[in-house]
Amino acid sequence: MRRVWVRELAGWSGALAVALITAAQVASSARSELLFRDGDSLIVALFARSVLSGVPLDWAMSSVLFLPESAVFAGLDTLLPLDVNGLLAVNAVINILALYGALRLAAGRRRKGTAPVAWALV
Repeated sequence: MRRVWVRELAGWSGALAVALITAAQVASSARSELLFRDGDSLIVALFARSVLSGVPLDWAMSSVLFLPESAVFAGLDTLLPLDVNGLLAVNAVINILALYGALRLAAGRRRKGTAPVAWALV
């Protein structure tokens, strides 16, 4: 049983490393505009800040599934004293970790001849 936790912890640690490296690479490259200024990124910040302001909402919702990401962003906004760019960078790391979690869940339990943690990480 102990090895299971070691394997899972190693997988989550690896996913965190990949998330930090990926977000840092994008943030420091010419593609940072996609992270900090793209409409798909900013809708989350705009919506979360609108909800947190306490002002009545005047939003027309689209078919994009951004509510879970907006909830995470709003939580980060209330907990961390960062500007919008900092929050978007932290949110990007959490989104990559969530992707790993979804892949890990889909990979299932370890059976003989399988390595779900490694495959989810890859």
